[in-house]
Amino acid sequence: MNSRKTIKFLDALLFWCLLAILVLSALMYAFVFIINGEDWFFGTKLAGLSAGMYLLAKSVTAIVLAVSLVQFPEFKKVITLMAVAYCGCILYSSAVTIQKNTEGQQSFPIVLAIFFLIPVLYFIIAVLTSRLEGRQENGSKESPASGASAPEYEVKSGTVKIILVIAGVIALIFIWAILIPVGFSLIASHVPFFKDLNLPKAQDTLLTRVSQNGTSEWQTVLPGYSLQPVMVKTLPECGYIVYCTYWMPGEHWIAMRAINVDCRGAIVWDFHQLIERESENPGTITSIDPADGKYLVTVSNGKTLLLDAQGKILSEGVVKQGESLPDESSGLPVGFYTSTLPASSATVRILSQGKLMAFFTVENTVNDKEITSIYSVNPTPDGGYLVSGTVNP
Repeated sequence: MNSRKTIKFLDALLFWCLLAILVLSALMYAFVFIINGEDWFFGTKLAGLSAGMYLLAKSVTAIVLAVSLVQFPEFKKVITLMAVAYCGCILYSSAVTIQKNTEGQQSFPIVLAIFFLIPVLYFIIAVLTSRLEGRQENGSKESPASGASAPEYEVKSGTVKIILVIAGVIALIFIWAILIPVGFSLIASHVPFFKDLNLPKAQDTLLTRVSQNGTSEWQTVLPGYSLQPVMVKTLPECGYIVYCTYWMPGEHWIAMRAINVDCRGAIVWDFHQLIERESENPGTITSIDPADGKYLVTVSNGKTLLLDAQGKILSEGVVKQGESLPDESSGLPVGFYTSTLPASSATVRILSQGKLMAFFTVENTVNDKEITSIYSVNPTPDGGYLVSGTVNP
């Protein structure tokens, strides 16, 4: 009697635990689908439409399993086995991804391992519970050979039909949740139409030089725009080098980019080298230092580039262990607030030590396009600023 009570208690406890896991998984994947749209599938990074489909499939699958667990308690063993397959697939995919990204230093996520263990335990308890219930009902029901009633046969026939329907639903979920997203992710990058759906909106950079008293001295428009706040290197003689990771118009890749502009905003040279968006360490510019009319570019992947006075590559090298390199240049962006955009002009307020300090207005005087965003404000040694914003091309 005590063992039966214990099994029933574990059955109820693990039921609610599994239900909570499925609901939490559904909400989690739906949340990531809404705000991010990126995921990993067995070590392969998915982004855009393919990642959205995969996240949505995982969320919907968890919802279907949770609802089925509540609505069809008589089939809890089959549904729990489906949950084991669902959690096991997610655990295995995450383990492969973690081992790949950490070069084998980590094996698997503990939380997902627990999520997988709970449906396994519940399946074992469900089997034991069904056997106990079967023993209790044994003898109280007539067998078909001793004259089972016709309604009993109808119930069994209906049960078989329901099982077949559930099996069909499982097959459809598997095809939709696994085969379709994986297949789509493999072919989407090779189909121009689908590839273009994942591209950022084309915009240009409006670079504005603001003096110490807050007036605009010059403006220039650069094709493409930075995906992050940019760095600015002020040159000893005159001019600036603006560098970061830029999205280049008309391309399907991002680029590490450095633009040399003179004191009046004219472009002296524009160096950019395409890098893969989904690479783990594609290589981004960490510093640029002038050296005898040339420019030493340090890249995050351990390489160095030597550019000539026109921004062309003279040589490439690799940073040796223990070798000293120039410190990262000054020109870090500062915090700021802007007025509501898009608009024909933007009021920029500088944030210093948690307080709003100086402010100035940036207006597009190059063309009649509205300013859609301000993404970087970099101070210059003379007290002015270089402001980078985006405008529609």
